[in-house]
Amino acid sequence: WEDDWNEWLPLARLAPLGGDAPSAAGATKAPATPEDLTPEAFAERRRRALLANDLWQFEQFDQTFAGSHVGSAGERYEVLADDSDSDSDSDAVGRLRVAATYATELSATRLALDESATPNPREAPPSPAAGRDDGDGERGARSLDAEHASVATLLAETRRWLAASSPTSGTRAAAAAPADSSSGSSDAPYGEAPRLTTLEFRPGDFRGDVVSTDFSTGGTAANANAFTTARATASSLVLDLWVKRNGRLVGLRVAYARPDDSPGATFAFEYCDLTRLARPGEAFPDDPRAGDGIADPHPVLKELRAQAAASTSAPRPLYELNLANRISVAFPSVLDADACRGVVSLDWRSSSTDRVQVDRVFDRPDASLVSLEITDMLCRD
Repeated sequence: WEDDWNEWLPLARLAPLGGDAPSAAGATKAPATPEDLTPEAFAERRRRALLANDLWQFEQFDQTFAGSHVGSAGERYEVLADDSDSDSDSDAVGRLRVAATYATELSATRLALDESATPNPREAPPSPAAGRDDGDGERGARSLDAEHASVATLLAETRRWLAASSPTSGTRAAAAAPADSSSGSSDAPYGEAPRLTTLEFRPGDFRGDVVSTDFSTGGTAANANAFTTARATASSLVLDLWVKRNGRLVGLRVAYARPDDSPGATFAFEYCDLTRLARPGEAFPDDPRAGDGIADPHPVLKELRAQAAASTSAPRPLYELNLANRISVAFPSVLDADACRGVVSLDWRSSSTDRVQVDRVFDRPDASLVSLEITDMLCRD
């Protein structure tokens, strides 16, 4: 979801952008153009348009994650420590192996905030000099501001590690006790790995240009049952991508790290998690069939594929995995500190007829977002 957009709308829908409210007869005054507004009024109109867009994305996100989802088919993939490992799946996953499996519970709780709630620092205050915008008026502006500041959703993840493996010792059982949302199970190091834990999302968080330096969320967007967010520090970056179809959720988390935060140091792939969730009492379908690749590669993915084809050195510039439940994912293995043009792609045949692809496009390792792109297809296409 990008900052600027073009869309055909019914004339009556244009009233909030600057015209009068539709009359009983349906007549609408032509909306005010930027030339008709003072700079202050134009800035206020743009501010309110952004607030409306924030709220729309927030509602999309809230509807997608409302309630609880559970699953026991989560997998963590890491780079093989030794190419000589005899794991039969190593060729299929392109030098990545299943390092651990986990069960997950994800719950979303809608909150109503009162006037005493701490303001979201990412929300711009109304312009005191803006005056009436000849649109939906001061009353409409106050209502928009009040709604924008009065809602939030808590998204909480609880993860229990089921098993972990190593190239030398095979698979071992992990702690069976449920993990809380902050510390995970006692099966180190996985219980200490960064996860979504519990985060509060407000409408003002749904901005692609929000960066993160303290592992708070940044680059968050939602649209059409797809959602993405990211967290970053000077030495780490974690990207989350989710999509929901037919009451089931698939999530992809890709983590990068660098040994130090010195200028120019590159971020290397650390791990990726694939999570499959369904409503409580339901099971995510057990389909052993693997995905067949990204259906409609983003131009950035095509660039990464060209680099991977021309590369003869390690690490590989790109990882592409075809996984069970007809899921395919793709993401870069290395990110430059300054110009890390990249894309994380998730392709899922969610039914016998429907297929969806979601792409998170970014160009900096600071959790900011260039675009969230959703492609719905028929499997026969």
